[in-house]
Amino acid sequence: MMTCHTFMLYVKFKEGLPQDSFKEDVNQIGQICLGDVEAKQSMKVGNSDTIVNMTNIQGSHMTIRTYSAQNLLTIDVSYMVLGDTLDPDTNFLKIKKINNLTMEDNCNNSLTMSHLEQGLESLFKEVCSEIRILPSAIKRGERIWRYGFTTDSRIMELDFDRLVYRGISDYQKIEIYHSPIDGNHIRLDDESNNSEYDNSYTEMTLCLEENIYKGKDILLLGGGVGHCFNALLKEQPNMVTMVEIDPLLIEVSKVYMRGGCGDSLDRMEGPNHKIIVGDGFQVLENAIKETIQFDYVIDDMCMVPSVPEPKSKDIRFQTGDVKTRNSSALDLSRQVLKPGGSYIQTMDPYPMKNHTDFQAMAERLGGVWTRRECPCVRTFHENYFTYQVTFPVKVAENGLTI
Repeated sequence: MMTCHTFMLYVKFKEGLPQDSFKEDVNQIGQICLGDVEAKQSMKVGNSDTIVNMTNIQGSHMTIRTYSAQNLLTIDVSYMVLGDTLDPDTNFLKIKKINNLTMEDNCNNSLTMSHLEQGLESLFKEVCSEIRILPSAIKRGERIWRYGFTTDSRIMELDFDRLVYRGISDYQKIEIYHSPIDGNHIRLDDESNNSEYDNSYTEMTLCLEENIYKGKDILLLGGGVGHCFNALLKEQPNMVTMVEIDPLLIEVSKVYMRGGCGDSLDRMEGPNHKIIVGDGFQVLENAIKETIQFDYVIDDMCMVPSVPEPKSKDIRFQTGDVKTRNSSALDLSRQVLKPGGSYIQTMDPYPMKNHTDFQAMAERLGGVWTRRECPCVRTFHENYFTYQVTFPVKVAENGLTI
């Protein structure tokens, strides 16, 4: 099996790029990175910069690019990697050979980086101020795509060793991968959602140490993976009503995510729980009409749906506007809360404008908000925030609650 591993490097020079020796330097870079170069092509970029492409007989290739104004030389090397067996312990592809370097095990990244770094330092040590190599190769063409991104666009490489499930519902693409640390890990439309044994997101969402759910009536919007639902049932509430728009997500989760949801999704209705397959906004509007009230509304719906034409015709699901979505959810929830009740919602760390908009909305509607930070949600590889908006009990002059 052949895969492509791309290493990204750069060299920062002290006083401009070495123009006189550039052609010879390029040939030596080719020798260091590719061995015997089979073909080379160069082209000018603007008045002073150059792009050079090289290939070798094994099919690997390299691009060198100069940025004269920044005293910078970038090198991207893509190796065609031969690996035909899986490691029985990790299920990762065992690497047989990278280019002309034979590898004994899966430590190829560090071996290749050391080889490249030493070669470049030897070539440029007198004239460069810095040489940097991305610590891990970007791997393309493997059995599993392990990459994700944080809300501020940082790349993360996850520890998946196999694909467990893949399907497409009317609302989203659902994929479940196995992680040796966190068990099964669910991704919706290529974004991480939750892992079986990462409880940090659930604990952060529910604020279990601070909220008392025993004997309470709770409306959970979204949360079809079942982690929050399962945790709430353990708190002995009077009634938990979960609303999930995607029935396939529920079915898949109760099979593959049991480490987090337990048996909570097995029955659609029980003595203290009910699962509704439907639109959370519509359930809120119906509750207002029927004067149904809750002690807590926990909003675990998606922020911005990524499907182009979701089945829900609600404009709040189609605008892609987080402010509109949050404003609608908070305002409707306020109207179904009992006096002194709370609305709870998690929020990505970025952009911060979403936070300031939400705080202003809560204050405008008469709520008192608190914000809690979860230091690191393992599934997302970053901090997350929980907002809890409580609407204080109003007391009339005659002492009655209004």
